[in-house]
Amino acid sequence: MARSGVDQRTGASKKAEADLEGETRPRQVMPWARSVHGAATVTRLSKRPRPELAGLPVPNMFEVVMFFRARGDSYARIASIGFWSNANPGKALTARELKVWFEGELKRRVAKSSAAKSSVPRSASKRP
Repeated sequence: MARSGVDQRTGASKKAEADLEGETRPRQVMPWARSVHGAATVTRLSKRPRPELAGLPVPNMFEVVMFFRARGDSYARIASIGFWSNANPGKALTARELKVWFEGELKRRVAKSSAAKSSVPRSASKRP
């Protein structure tokens, strides 16, 4: 006797269903609609409320670029995130512009920290 398509399940779907038995989340069903040409397309779902992000700190652009450079990412990949300057907030920085900005900022910060170290008087430094 042949089984109907509704009763037949693969082993993977049975396992997935068994894993979800303990959860009480309702299954999200995608609403489908037919286009003019007959192809089924997904309609838009209602927007979920966004979590409050007011308490989270905003990272410094230099720190973000430094993180990705330390990870080994190229400037082109980092620029694809979409950084912009305060001078022109409507235009994203290119990889070349990001590199020039980052290297200039790095030199500025190194010079600033070395100047701060050299301004410490010798009597204040600890000698063994």
